Formats: sequence, structure tokens, C-alpha cells
Amino acid sequence: MNMGNKAKQLFSLNDKELNRNVGLDVLRSLAYFMLMFGHGYYFLKKDYAFLSPLNAISVNAIEIFFVLSGFLVGNIILKQIKETNQLQLKNIWWFYKNRWFKTLPGYYLILLIYYFLSISILPNCNDYNWSFLLFSQNLYNGSYYFFSQSYSLSIEEWFYVLFPGILFILLKLPIKNIPRIKILLCITAFLILPVCYRLYLHIHGFEHWDSNIRKSIPARMDGIGYGLLVAYLFQFHRNIFQRYKILKLFIAVLLHVTIQWILVKKYSLFFNDVLYFSAMGLCFTWVVPFFFQLQLKGIIARFFIYISVSSYSVYLVHLLIRELFWEYVYLPLTQHGWLIFILYWGISMLIGICLWALFERPIMLLRNYKTNGGVN
Repeated sequence: MNMGNKAKQLFSLNDKELNRNVGLDVLRSLAYFMLMFGHGYYFLKKDYAFLSPLNAISVNAIEIFFVLSGFLVGNIILKQIKETNQLQLKNIWWFYKNRWFKTLPGYYLILLIYYFLSISILPNCNDYNWSFLLFSQNLYNGSYYFFSQSYSLSIEEWFYVLFPGILFILLKLPIKNIPRIKILLCITAFLILPVCYRLYLHIHGFEHWDSNIRKSIPARMDGIGYGLLVAYLFQFHRNIFQRYKILKLFIAVLLHVTIQWILVKKYSLFFNDVLYFSAMGLCFTWVVPFFFQLQLKGIIARFFIYISVSSYSVYLVHLLIRELFWEYVYLPLTQHGWLIFILYWGISMLIGICLWALFERPIMLLRNYKTNGGVN
């Protein structure tokens, strides 16, 4: 096999990767582009302050990722319960194994790279500590420069651990054995407890909204919980999930703009501290039905699938690239903000896609090989 064919095989989508829900890949891709714009705006804000409203909206890309995670993970778990009326430990272990094959190798690889760069050429990112190894770096406070995007990954990892475990315990309790009620109880806990925690912070005070609320693990679980709620509707009330998808999308857009306006204008600190993330999570639950039912084919579908499957790897590296650009490219060439912005996008995507093709994807193929009992 020559080099050209080998490269094509490495970077081309296989049949399994093409057999995806394209609409959800479109939604994930839109969130990815919003996020990249928001973090790339770092290079534009000096000369293009008028774009700041777009930047304010773009930071909510993480909320879309949270809702999508809750929806996809919730469907995996709830489908098993729907089919068997129970959740077995072997199913939970299978879920953990599949999730961790996807998330942990890339995370620890970039963690290691961040560490060596922070002690050499990125002194601004030298606030590493051992909590990063256990995803507890933002258990209460997410104020750090080292691997700063990892706050969202730790929120998701704790959700992956807690949700199946809590649901398993609830299903085993010797009370009225109606699985749907216990599922709703579990989802309600994920929706209400973070609000209670944010209310506690609002009453007793906190240092910084961004680090103590937006990036804190116990304050942000409800974002993923709203994805669970959508998964519940999909599994047990499919007609409600599917109906009025365009109207739901329209309402979601209006809600998103309104909620963001209230936040930026600081009309209510109670809303900003306690209710904002609940409102934003609820807003994005209305988006999922439209994109789930969206049908695309051909090269457009392939484009969004490609962006989606490589998005985790790009997410892992993009802020590291930004820190390097800021330190060694932007400061000497401040007057070329747009050019640096475009280069930052291109290089982040290039390195992220290479990380996906050469590292994340082979591990995923190994996972599938082991899951299928050694049969590809």
C-alpha cells in the first residue's frame, strides 16, 4: 500500500462512522464552530469590539455539548432499562468501559503535553496540581490556566460515573417497582440539586461567577440533566419528542437570545447566579428534536460527520494552540488579528484531526474490536 492510500485510509470515514445521526452531528458541529469563534475572539477583541455580542452567545456552545452528552448517554442507559426493566452491573461496566476508551486516553495525553509545556515555554499555565489526574480540579473552583478547557470534561466524567450508579441503586430499592418513576426521580435530582447548590452560593457569597458557578462540578450537572430529560421523552414519550420540532427550534432561539440578554445586562443577580444555567439547559432541550430529525446526505453530511467525530480531539488541543499563539505569534504581530484568528482555527483543526486519526480513532477501533469479541 503506497503512502497516498495509507493516508486516505487513516483520514477517511469508515462505514460505522458514516452510520450516525447526521442531524445531531450538525448540532455538535455548530456548537464546535461557536466555541472556536468564542475562543478565537481572543485575537479580535482589541480591534473588533462590535463582535462581542456574538462572542457572548458563542460561549454557550458548552451548554449544547452538555445537553447532547446527557441525551446520548441517557439513551444508552434508558434503552437498556426499557428493554429489560432493569440495569445490571455488567451493563454499567460496559458503559464505563466504552466511555473511558473514548475520553481518557486523549485527556491524559494532552494533560502530559500541557505539563511539559507549562514548565518550559508556557509559564502562564503553570498552575498544575494532582487533582487534574482525578478530574477534581474544579470540584469547587474552576479558576486555573493549566488545561483550562478541562473543566467541562471533568463535569462530564463525574456525570458518567454518578448517573448510572445512582440509577442502579434507585432501581434496586425495595419501593414501588415502577422503573419510569425511579428514572424521573434520578433525572429530577440532577436538575434540582445543582440549583440548590447555586442558591447556597448566591446566599452565602462566592469569589467569582465564572470559576465558582460556571466551571464548578456540583453547580453544573443540571446542564447534562436536561439532556437526560430529552432522552426520557425520546424513549418513553416519542410522540411528544417528535412533534412541533420547528416551533420548538424557534422558541429555543428566542429564549437563548433573551436569556443571554438578561445575563449580560445583569438585570437580576439571582437569575444570573441561580437560574441562568437551568434556563439555558431548558432552552437547548428544545433544539434537540429538530436536529435529531434533520436529514442530510452526500458531501454535506460527510462534512458534518467529519467535524463531529474529530471534535473531541480538536477540543482537547485548541486552547493549548491558543496559548502558544498568544505567547509567540499574537503579541509580536498584534496588528494582524484576523490573520492570526484564521491561522489559529486552521492549525487547531489540523492538529486536532491528526490527533483523532492517529491516536483517538485507533483506540476506538481497539475498543470496538474488544467489545465484539475480537471480530471487526
